[in-house]
Amino acid sequence: MEAERLIKYLVPMGLVVIAFGTVGYSVLEGVGLFEALYMTIITITTVGFGEIIPLDDVGRVFTIVLIVFGYSYLVMTFMIVAQVVFEGRMRRLLGRRKLTQQIDRLERHNILCGYGRMGRIIARELKAKSAPLVVIDAHEDATRELDELGILYVQGNATEDDTLIEAGIQRAKTLIVSLATDADAVFTILLARELNPNLEIVARAIDERSTRQLEAAGATRVVSPYTRVGKSMANAVLHPEVLDFLDTAFMADDRTLRMEGCPVSEASELAGKTLRDAPIRTKLGLIIIGIRKADGTMLFNPSPDDAIIPGDILIAMGDEENLEKLQKWLNPEDRH
Repeated sequence: MEAERLIKYLVPMGLVVIAFGTVGYSVLEGVGLFEALYMTIITITTVGFGEIIPLDDVGRVFTIVLIVFGYSYLVMTFMIVAQVVFEGRMRRLLGRRKLTQQIDRLERHNILCGYGRMGRIIARELKAKSAPLVVIDAHEDATRELDELGILYVQGNATEDDTLIEAGIQRAKTLIVSLATDADAVFTILLARELNPNLEIVARAIDERSTRQLEAAGATRVVSPYTRVGKSMANAVLHPEVLDFLDTAFMADDRTLRMEGCPVSEASELAGKTLRDAPIRTKLGLIIIGIRKADGTMLFNPSPDDAIIPGDILIAMGDEENLEKLQKWLNPEDRH
């Protein structure tokens, strides 16, 4: 850091040395400024040209002084620039090693492929929920932003298996694919599914017609942003009050009201109990608005006598703090 602070003084110092030599030759030898400037430059740079100004003893002494100052300036400039370059490379190397070590310690984390406009929103939401995340992006400006945000990343192409392995794909829980083209997304999903058959894969479809290809490649769930936005805009006209409610449940920045899916594990103390017997409403104040069964069917507005079965996903609504408590009740083995 000291060397970086000194860099801003190099140009002013160089100008001072040049001005010192130019004025000195002009005054001592009585020559014009251009001749004095030329003599100063060839003296400082020690190029070995002959003297263009006849020098007396005073001029030779001044030249010796100028050579000492000029050569010292050049050596100092070289050393400072070299130090800055070396330190910068070392910081990048050490930073990359630290990132790799942090990623290697992750398990059941989320991997986001692509840090574009959609990727930024996804990363922000996951970071707000403190969900473990590794972002894959090939662009240096994106990785600089991720570094500033404190989000782990791998700089590389998500369509290469080495990049996916570096991001910990074999230990990951979820892969989120938000790449520039559907073709890249299909190839990435095929690689990821081969490296981790149990991976949950959520993919964005740029073209709605690519949904089948993404699912065939191995995507667990495919999201078409344009279709969803179009439906949301239509609902804003037809059912504005419903859209307001959903915006409050899913998009509220204050996080006072949320709606989340909470999976039920075998180790849950609530497994086997009915909704009536489970203290979800009495202790947490949460509302169970639906249950997604293990076979994929959705049970809306479940009755109090419906049982909580391992493999189910309870769709709960309430404040974020109590939803986190419910997640721990239903899936105590999941640390994240």
